[in-house]
Amino acid sequence: MNRLKDTSVLCFWSLVVCLSAQAQIYMPPYDPVYEDLRYLQVGGTLGSIDLNQVPVLSDQLIETVRSDLRSESISQPQRFLLNQIRTAYTFGDTGQSSGLLNRLLEKVFVNSVKEPQFYLGMRTDITAVTDPGKLYPELRTFGAVILPYGISVVNVMTIDPYATENPDYIGKEWRGLSGYTEQAYFLWQTKFSRFTFGRSYIINGPGRNSNLMFSGAARPMDQMRLEFIHRRFSYQTIVAQLDPIANADRYLSSHRLTVYLKRLQLSVTETILYGGVNQRLKFAYLNPFLFFHGEQMNGPGLNGNTLGSVELTYSGNRWCAYTEILIDDVQLDKEEPGDLEPNEIGIVVGFDLVDPFGVEGLYVGAEYSALTNRTYKTASPYEFYIHRNVPIGYPLGSDLDRWDLVLKKYLQNWQAIIRFDYLRRGAGEMNVPWDMPWMNNTVEQGYDEPFPTGIVEKTADIGLELRWLPTYNRYVFLRLNLQNIANTTDNEQNVVVTLGLHWDFRFNVR
Repeated sequence: MNRLKDTSVLCFWSLVVCLSAQAQIYMPPYDPVYEDLRYLQVGGTLGSIDLNQVPVLSDQLIETVRSDLRSESISQPQRFLLNQIRTAYTFGDTGQSSGLLNRLLEKVFVNSVKEPQFYLGMRTDITAVTDPGKLYPELRTFGAVILPYGISVVNVMTIDPYATENPDYIGKEWRGLSGYTEQAYFLWQTKFSRFTFGRSYIINGPGRNSNLMFSGAARPMDQMRLEFIHRRFSYQTIVAQLDPIANADRYLSSHRLTVYLKRLQLSVTETILYGGVNQRLKFAYLNPFLFFHGEQMNGPGLNGNTLGSVELTYSGNRWCAYTEILIDDVQLDKEEPGDLEPNEIGIVVGFDLVDPFGVEGLYVGAEYSALTNRTYKTASPYEFYIHRNVPIGYPLGSDLDRWDLVLKKYLQNWQAIIRFDYLRRGAGEMNVPWDMPWMNNTVEQGYDEPFPTGIVEKTADIGLELRWLPTYNRYVFLRLNLQNIANTTDNEQNVVVTLGLHWDFRFNVR
């Protein structure tokens, strides 16, 4: 009863703040359009879209695309992609309404649909891979109700052939397949705020390959999310419930401030994951304006795994440089053996370049990621930064570093991609329990460990891909990967060929 009361208070407060507004639908992070949005934004378009805080809303994207299409300075590949996006992602009839009241409301509300609309759809992905010689059929069903003045209700269910390959998979398995509700959320937006209630993705960070605090590889969380939006700043606050571990109830709270300057974007995020047997929501962690780490230190009884991150993105003329720095735990003192604990930190540094040397339709990206051992972990297993045994942050966990280089050429309906990926992965994976070997040393002896730790597995992967994409609703790709996997004792070479087919549709039920 107390938990219901806690949730009801927070829900009521959020609804009061987030008046009514525009109907929108979140575009999921696995959609290939995000690769092209990055190319377009670095190239000088989509200036009002924040790709460091996704998923992006469909109507917000379409509004920006239509504005950019009126420009005469965009290149032919950019115009081609913008037209493809406008065709594929336009939902509903968004026009001016008649009547004095409606015209006044539209001064606050944006792109409101004129009347309720109901959409049904299905997304199918069939992928054949030579190694391990397997066919992966993936199916998603889609349903959405779009109401006037900002209300959307969306449900996405999936049959997922990949989840069961995780040895720590949680859920029902049938012949190698899993089925679950991927997304189910209520969305309400105004011109200045956005409220999401239900199961939805959270992805924050500038990384192309992935992010450190919230990545698209994590399963969607059951959450309440409130966002305030302004042309110079945005503020996001999240409260989510995670899956239990060892009979411990688990919760996550996060808040994020982003400042938009002319060419520079700065974001600061703080997150805490806490739990325990019969654990209830803590009101200190429901307050989006408190400093969580300070509350945890002062207590009493406010334990948890706090993480903070700082992001910087600088946009030049057809280029972009970015970084994300994650701080899990840093030791500043050296007074007792506990202070010898190595720092748990992570970093992403990257650079994007569009149309270099006047070659239109060419994208070049380089990115380096590194996370030290034990990042995302604490001595309490239920405070590990995971949801359903999948990392919430960097998809591969910690104790690793990675170089990723990509070259992509746009040729009308065709896309040619070359990628080089080099990964060094140590022994400290997310399923490895917490340990404290430094406690066996004195401060005078000190403690140090290599990076990455233990036996390091090194994987070099060269990928070549050809993609035929006449529309984002239907496309085919062929990929060839040449892999070399080595550690101190073994050396393995693989040639992997992947053929994929994507097809989806939706229709309006009137």
